[in-house]
This record gives sequence, structure tokens and C-alpha cells, in this order.
Amino acid sequence: MTRTFLIIIILLVTVVSKSQDISIANEKMNIFYKGIENPISVAADGVSNKSLIIKANNGTVSKQYGYYSFRSDSIGKAEIIIYKKVQGKLKEIGRRAFRVKAIPDPIPKVGPSTGGRIATAVLKAQQYIRADIGNFDIDYKIQIDSFIICIIRSDSCYYKELKNVGNKFNENTIEALSEIKGGDTVIFKYIFGKNIYGELMEFPSLVFFCY
Repeated sequence: MTRTFLIIIILLVTVVSKSQDISIANEKMNIFYKGIENPISVAADGVSNKSLIIKANNGTVSKQYGYYSFRSDSIGKAEIIIYKKVQGKLKEIGRRAFRVKAIPDPIPKVGPSTGGRIATAVLKAQQYIRADIGNFDIDYKIQIDSFIICIIRSDSCYYKELKNVGNKFNENTIEALSEIKGGDTVIFKYIFGKNIYGELMEFPSLVFFCY
């Protein structure tokens, strides 16, 4: 978890429970994501943080570098519960419910596009393929290990297929793209890489129709 990730502006939501003012907040409002550390801010009026015990009923809460974080491996509802010590016993002083959601699947792109009609000059100018997670504000880099590029020319028997290791276009890929023209179909397929959990996966193919 990067420092930048932790210092995102936090929207505080105040909950009143048993006459105790508490705050439990994260930068995603009421949403946590499965399988990663989700930073949260916890405070209780009139109680020092050292006296607070934070637990969860669908995951774990840990503290490091002055921040709390919540992690769950299950999708569904999770409650963050705040306790304070009273005469050696834990007394609940508040809780708040959140939703735990799966992280969206990464979407491969070449330049700004996921496929469809594209000007030949635009496609020729690209230098790499990447994968983004749509509607996901946390900055995680998705690793692309390899892909196959195919070029099909409809007015002839021309067909070219090349393998590219890594996300950056190699010399053969760049040369092949430099020869495309209007009417060609360019396909990026067998796109393999690692998702946000470090698991190897195959991404959907990209099909471009050049004009």
C-alpha cells in the first residue's frame, strides 16, 4: 500500500450510538473492496485512540503507520465495531455497516480504446498495451506479460501474426503496425497478465477496424 493511497481525502461520517459520538470512515464512503487493504479513519469523542479496540464481523482490522485498515476475503456486508475498555472489559460504543465488493475485472486498452473503428494513424502511433480497472479510483498497476497481434487484410490473402512479450510493443509489432492501412483488421488476443491479486489471467481480446 503506497503512502499516496493512504493520504486520500477522507469523507467522515458521524454515527451516534449509546450517547457516544464516533466516526468511522473510508474514502469510498460505504464501500470496501475484497482482498485488499482498505484504509479507514476511526475516532470517538472523548476517548483517546489508544483506548479504542476496533473489530469487524466480516474481516480484520489492523493498524500500521498511524492508520487503520480493513481487509476481507468475503463479499457482502461488514460492520466495523468500536469498543473501549471499561474496568478491564470491552464496551461497545458504536458500529457502522459497509459493503464489501469485488474489484472490477481489468479492461485491456491500446491507447484510449478498447476496440472498434480506429484511424490507422492513431493505431500506428501507439507503443504499448495496458489494462485499467474501470470505475476504480485506487491506483494499482496491472501487469501485462504477453499478447499476440494479428493483422488481416480483407482485399488480399495478407495475414500476419506475431507474439509480443511484455506490454511495450517490440520492434516486430511496431513494424507490422507501420504497414497497416484502411480496411485492415487488427486483433490483440491471448493477452495474459496478472490481476490486482497477482493471479495470472487472460484478458479479453481487442479488435480494431482500421480506416
